[in-house]
Amino acid sequence: GDTSTTGRNIRGILHELGEYEDFVRAYLACIAYADAMAGRVLDRLDETGLTDSTLIVFWSDHGWQLGDHGLWEKHTNFEIAARAPADGYTLLFYGGAVWTSPFIRDNLPWDPVRDFVAITSAVSSPNVLLVHPSVAANTTAELIALAKAKPGVLNFAAGTLGASPHLSGELFKAMAGVNILRIPYKGTGPALAGLMAGQAHMMIAGAGSVSGHVKSGRLRGLAVTSLKPSALMPGLPTLASELPGFESASMMGFFTPAQLPPAMVTRLHRDIVTVLNAREYTDRLFAAGVEVIGSTPREFADKIKFEMEKWGKLIRESRLRDQT
Repeated sequence: GDTSTTGRNIRGILHELGEYEDFVRAYLACIAYADAMAGRVLDRLDETGLTDSTLIVFWSDHGWQLGDHGLWEKHTNFEIAARAPADGYTLLFYGGAVWTSPFIRDNLPWDPVRDFVAITSAVSSPNVLLVHPSVAANTTAELIALAKAKPGVLNFAAGTLGASPHLSGELFKAMAGVNILRIPYKGTGPALAGLMAGQAHMMIAGAGSVSGHVKSGRLRGLAVTSLKPSALMPGLPTLASELPGFESASMMGFFTPAQLPPAMVTRLHRDIVTVLNAREYTDRLFAAGVEVIGSTPREFADKIKFEMEKWGKLIRESRLRDQT
């Protein structure tokens, strides 16, 4: 169920290892906004009670505080954030499920455009195309050729339905024109474990969560899913070099309930991005496999619109809603 913690100058850590485990420490800095009033940061748990994201919130005497009282809450849906007062003291920190859920699930009581204001796309991590070492493919081209030679034989691991690893795998299927099967797991962590155990042949997952496994040889990295090579995974080519236009990433950002006055949106953005861009934090985030974005509200809103059009089309054409 839901949990909450309150107190003066709270220093807290809530973390869930799953799709967004790339974002450990990803937004230590993002709660600098507040006067001496209560504040809330909400993170979502998936319906299974297992984990899709990592949330770490620091409050301290050194700027990580929400005035006299700080509060973080974990909830099973986004409706609580959508229905909260638009006073600037309730923030939702989450990623792609905010804008892909309407295409996957019926009768949602909230809408990502109508009910939220995008504050900033805070952090991002490219995904990595991975294979188990037993798979006879050292490049993306070899993997596609192998999949085409053995239609319906190869499979890919994926966690939560509609999450980045799942949709990235479906995008790979569509753009490569291959018949590979999805093996569902209850989260990205279990999916990675299954891949390393040889239960699956391939997977697309965030750089921060897989770089160590690639370096150790437990998994083989074939390509990154950013449009340009990533310093987070040096030496790997882009998947787009084989499949032009292929792009997917794990991205997280801040939202607030709709109807927040523009002046408060501006202030929230200013304070969050100022701390995000502090060198000490950008270095720590990079070491954890995360790159700071710190976009403007308009840039974030435009990116969400683009993502909804892109993934909505894929979900419809792949009939992914029918799998729920």
